[in-house]
Amino acid sequence: MMESALILLNNSQTNRHHYIFQFVFEENLGIPFECTSSISQFEEANNSIKINYSNHPCNTLCALSIFNAEFLQQIGFNQSLPTIQGSGTETTIFPSPKDSLFDFSFDVFSAIFFLLTRYEEYQDTPKDQHGRFQAKHSVATKHQFLQFPLVDIWLDAIQQKLDLPNVPKRKFKFIPTFDLDQVWSYKHKGISRLAVKLVRSLIRLERRNIVDIINILIGKKQDPYFVFNYLFQLHNQHEHIHPIYFLAVGKWSNFDKNTPIKKHSFKLFIQDLSSRYKVGLHPSYSSNTKTHQLQKEYNDLKNLISYPLKRSRQHFLKVSFPETYSNLIQIGIEKEFSMGYAEAIGFRASTARHFLWYNLALEQTEQLRIYPFQIMDVSLFNYLNRSSQQALHDFEHIKKQIETYGGNLITIWHNSSFDEKEGWDKSKQTFFETLYSEAAKSQIFS
Repeated sequence: MMESALILLNNSQTNRHHYIFQFVFEENLGIPFECTSSISQFEEANNSIKINYSNHPCNTLCALSIFNAEFLQQIGFNQSLPTIQGSGTETTIFPSPKDSLFDFSFDVFSAIFFLLTRYEEYQDTPKDQHGRFQAKHSVATKHQFLQFPLVDIWLDAIQQKLDLPNVPKRKFKFIPTFDLDQVWSYKHKGISRLAVKLVRSLIRLERRNIVDIINILIGKKQDPYFVFNYLFQLHNQHEHIHPIYFLAVGKWSNFDKNTPIKKHSFKLFIQDLSSRYKVGLHPSYSSNTKTHQLQKEYNDLKNLISYPLKRSRQHFLKVSFPETYSNLIQIGIEKEFSMGYAEAIGFRASTARHFLWYNLALEQTEQLRIYPFQIMDVSLFNYLNRSSQQALHDFEHIKKQIETYGGNLITIWHNSSFDEKEGWDKSKQTFFETLYSEAAKSQIFS
C-alpha cells in the first residue's frame, strides 16, 4: 500500500476530523493525508510527514505534535464555549495544558473547526431586529481578532512548522460584488408605488424632489440608482477583475422594493447584465423562512440567464444556522456570499479563503462553498460612520492582511449607495475608485 505524503496519528476518525484535515492539508497546503489510530502503522510510515494528534507518546520522530482537546470527537453543539485566551493574533482557543511539550500552545485543528463552522452562532445569543447574530457577541470581537484572518495565520504557521517550502503561496484575489436591492429608484416601479413617492414629497414640501422625479420619468434625468454605465466603465478599466451582481427578484414588501420581475424592462436589464458578468440570487427578506418563495425567486431568475444559477447572497445578510444554508442547498445554490457582518468589517469566519460548509446539525460536510466578505459600503458609512479617509485606512489594513496570507478580498456595494440623497459625494467616489484600483493592482502583483 502506497504511503500518503502526510499521516496523522489520531484517537478516532469522525466527520469533523475529515472535514478539518481536508481543509487544512488538501485544500490549502496541497498535501494528501491519511489518518490512523494504529501507533505501529504510524511509526512504520517512514516516508510520510508525521503529525501526532493523539496525546499518546510515540517512539518515532514527528514533524508536529499537537494537543488534542477531543472537541472534534463530539457530536452536535451545546451552549458552552471553549476556553479562549489572549487577544488579537495571539489568541488561542482550546489551550493545551501548562508546561506541555506541544508544537502549538492550543489545539489548532479544533480552533479552526470552531471558527469555520460558526459554532458560536448556534448558541442562544440575542439577535438584532432582523434576527441576525451580531458582531459584538462574537469571540472575535471580544478577543480583538475580528480584523485579522486568524485561521489563515494559523495555516501559515502550520506550513512553516512542517517546513514545506514547495507549497505555492496562496494568491490575493479581488472580487467586487454588488447587491441590487432596487435597480431603479423611480422608473419602472408601477403607478401606485410612484404615486406614494410623489405624495410623500408633496407632504414634505420637497419641490426639488418632485421636479427630479418628473424629469427622471420623462427621460431628462438619469434615475439615481441606475449607475451601471459608470460601473461598467470602471470594470472595463480592470478587465482581469470579475465582479458579481446579486439580484433581488422577490415580491414587494417593507424590505423588498425592487421592480417586479414581470416587468419587461427589468427582464431586459437582467439579461443584459448577466451577459456581461456573473449574477447571483439576492433572496427576499421573507424567503429566509418561506422555502416556496425562495424556490420561486430562484426559478424566476434562473429562467432569465443563460448559465446555471449557482451563487447567492442573503438580503440584509440574514443567515440562521443551519436553516438558511440548508434551504439554499435544496434549490441548487453552490456558492454563498453572506459570511460577514452588516455592522462591522473584518473576518467573520476568521478567514479570507472560501471553504465548504460543515452542517453541525447533521454532522456532515455539505456541498455549499462559503465565500466570506470583509467590507461593505453600508457598514463603513452607515453603521460605523466612517469618513472616506478612515474607510481608506480600514481598507488598507484588510487588504494588507489578505496580501500577506492569501485569499479573496470581497467587497459589497449597493447601486443605491451612489445616490447623492443616500450620502454619496465626491470623497466617497474617490474612495470607491481608489479601493477598486488598488485591489485590482494587488491582484496583478500577487
